[in-house]
Amino acid sequence: MIRTLALLALLGASTSAAAIDVAIGNLAPGTLEREPVAVFVDGDQVSRNLAYRRFVRLDLPEGSHRIAFVAPGDSAAPLVERQFTVTARNGTTPTVVLAGNGTTQPYSIEFHDGSSQPATAAARPSISLHHLAPFERAEATDRHLVAGTVCRNNAGHGSTQTRDIVYRGEAVFDPGDLPRLLCTASFVLPGVGGFELPQLSLPPNGVMRVYLIGDAVNAPFEIIAVVGTEVQSISGAGATNPSAIIRSPTFWFDPDRPSEGVSLFEQTGNSAAFGTWFTFGADGHPVWYALVGGTGTSFLRREFTVYEARRAGEVQSLAIVGSAVLQYFDCNTAELRVVLGGSDLRTLRLRRSRPVEVCIALDRNG
Repeated sequence: MIRTLALLALLGASTSAAAIDVAIGNLAPGTLEREPVAVFVDGDQVSRNLAYRRFVRLDLPEGSHRIAFVAPGDSAAPLVERQFTVTARNGTTPTVVLAGNGTTQPYSIEFHDGSSQPATAAARPSISLHHLAPFERAEATDRHLVAGTVCRNNAGHGSTQTRDIVYRGEAVFDPGDLPRLLCTASFVLPGVGGFELPQLSLPPNGVMRVYLIGDAVNAPFEIIAVVGTEVQSISGAGATNPSAIIRSPTFWFDPDRPSEGVSLFEQTGNSAAFGTWFTFGADGHPVWYALVGGTGTSFLRREFTVYEARRAGEVQSLAIVGSAVLQYFDCNTAELRVVLGGSDLRTLRLRRSRPVEVCIALDRNG
């Protein structure tokens, strides 16, 4: 008790001086079945209920601190602890997360100090994508995931950016200086699946951190977007305030083309839908297409306009390059027929990466 009061006094004093908001989160799938882990800062417990996919905020003075994550009843044997220096840059919130699953990848503490904000003429947000999904062989040198963002405004102007990212790696994207009405963040795991978050709400300036998490053993693969300690969205949640439904990722794939994938997002109450299709061009380079529309002739059919991001000098835009029809067979199987350039027909027989029993497509009232 005395140590806790002393820490609170220290934090109170530092708040009046140069306190720094630090976000601390638990993104370690190996803790999903545990009681919430405890967090210690410089030997004092500051949180005892940090469940998987949850964050807390602390005010800490700038300088060196030791963070420890401790399993219930194991105060003498922390899961992991680490010493680091807290800094504040570009007005962003330093973020500390527990990662790993304790088996294929050991538990670790990842520290992001906010220095990834791109240097721009005007203050604007950035999207920082992190790969913390400790699936088997995630650390193998040949396991590079494709991380990407797509942002556009109501004039169709936008940007599409992709980059390879390794386990415990980071890729930072600049959405540009024009207002963005729609942003998505994506990860593609070759041979495993793709996962995407639609309609990210970017902060006025600073960094939105988007994490690929889960190991498909302790917890399913999913993406979580965080600004400070506020969780903005989780893949498959279908709601701003996610609940247990998050176990149904919205990725679809064709078993004959395991390196391609389709992400589909449908709005309840109407037939509107938005999707992305990740594939490869004739030159072998990855290509992202946006599928916009969703209106169909029946509740089992969705019709889309296909867009591709293009650049002419410094100007980026979304160009209409084709059309697509998605036909559901049931909640977990469908066929996508895409026509590009008026003549290039692509047909994918799709399966949902993780089967579900209920879906919007088969709900006449959805």
